[in-house]
Amino acid sequence: MNIKQRLLLSNNYLFIFLIIKPYRFIKHILAGLIYTALSKVGIRSGVDTSKQNKQLVVCLTTIPERIDKVHLCIESIMRQSLKPSKIILWLTDKIFDYQNEILEENIPKPLLQLRKRGLEIHFCRDIGPFSKTINTLTKYPNYVMVVADDDIYYPKNWLLELYTAYEVEPQYVHCHQARWIKKNEVGQIMPYNNWKEVYDFYQGPSFNLFPITKGGCLYPPNILSNEVFKEDVFLKLCPIQDDVWLSAISILNRIKSKKVRPFPIGFIPIRGSQRASLMSENIHKNKNDSQVKAVFDKYNLYNILS
Repeated sequence: MNIKQRLLLSNNYLFIFLIIKPYRFIKHILAGLIYTALSKVGIRSGVDTSKQNKQLVVCLTTIPERIDKVHLCIESIMRQSLKPSKIILWLTDKIFDYQNEILEENIPKPLLQLRKRGLEIHFCRDIGPFSKTINTLTKYPNYVMVVADDDIYYPKNWLLELYTAYEVEPQYVHCHQARWIKKNEVGQIMPYNNWKEVYDFYQGPSFNLFPITKGGCLYPPNILSNEVFKEDVFLKLCPIQDDVWLSAISILNRIKSKKVRPFPIGFIPIRGSQRASLMSENIHKNKNDSQVKAVFDKYNLYNILS
């Protein structure tokens, strides 16, 4: 590396550390303060209870490390420009022993306050990240399902953009974020870390678009076959990767995925919620690769991809 390259590299690092990182830090702090305050003073319903509601359900689950912060994410969902019919938080027996009496004092107070504004808290057996999707599909098969994560603030028009895309093209899975499933020259799927996140103007639709739940994914009602409910299969093949399972079943059913916008939307992570995540488990430890291979091998999906 010559002197000019070293200077350019050092300038890039200076820009990151002096401009970008402080800006992100301040943005995270402000978002936390704003949504904490809003969750304390909010009184309006966060769901559409009218008879003309769109039968639209937003579902999410959480883990013990985030139970005290998940209300901030839900507050951002309740303040969407398009209100869903239902917001369901699935709490598993990993957090509470749901088989015994659920005492309200065991549920964080901010969640109880949101329940007054339309949040539904359902208890279920722990099946990892599948707790939110499989239970919602089972209980509300005729609803449009939007799957959300529990560790970010969702921008005001996040849900509206997903639902508008669905109204125009109801035959696709719609998402805000996606990676491109990449194959090598002999037709084998490359490691997950080689799948580029789709940042350019390409939106799809394509079988190769791999929707990422963190950005929110919309599934039209009754679009997935009953194969999606095979718990013994997904817990064996991809127990901590519901994105892989849902994507594989979509491809198996010849359903393409599409991004709702040509450029990415900005998401602000909830400060302190990223310490424990499946992303670090799957991506940084390369567990995605073994789970992708197991599912794609079982259903022989390689020839469907381009």
